[in-house]
Amino acid sequence: MTAFPQYAKTTNPDVIAAVARNVEGVSAFHASACAFAEAHGAEKGGYYPSAFAGMHRIRAIAAGTKPTTGRWKRGYAGYGWLPFKNDPLHDEFEAIRFDEESLPGLPDMLRGPYLPNGQHMLYTPQPFLWGDAVYVGFSGAPVEDGTKQPDIADGGWVEILASEYHAAREAFNAAAAEKQAA
Repeated sequence: MTAFPQYAKTTNPDVIAAVARNVEGVSAFHASACAFAEAHGAEKGGYYPSAFAGMHRIRAIAAGTKPTTGRWKRGYAGYGWLPFKNDPLHDEFEAIRFDEESLPGLPDMLRGPYLPNGQHMLYTPQPFLWGDAVYVGFSGAPVEDGTKQPDIADGGWVEILASEYHAAREAFNAAAAEKQAA
């Protein structure tokens, strides 16, 4: 099996539907996180997100002062506030999460090269829907590492040129900025 391409797209309806569900799920997660944070003293519902490989969590709420709605401690690295594990709010805090659905044919994580300084590159896909296709691109070329990966044919993924990917990404970002400004 060959490595997943650095730039790819698909028009597979199952992938498009999964991306739409993931977008809705992330939006619902964000709304829940903001509501929780605002209820416990964070102005405008501010919170510190934690997201990696499609897993979305709250790292801490961004309250300027220690919340008075239970027992709280400073967040990791001194940012924000976390409820103590033995506080009833902790279960509510931990329940606010969203795990993105895996997309057919697209691995959840890909390996990249080893760098001269010893670092090993890992790539997590961040697919986006633009027009009638889902696009995905990585900052470097994934490498074949011998692990079992999904078959890219399952999602109808086809390799595309970097220029096509970047044109779609720029158009997607411009539309998102325009929507946010409105």
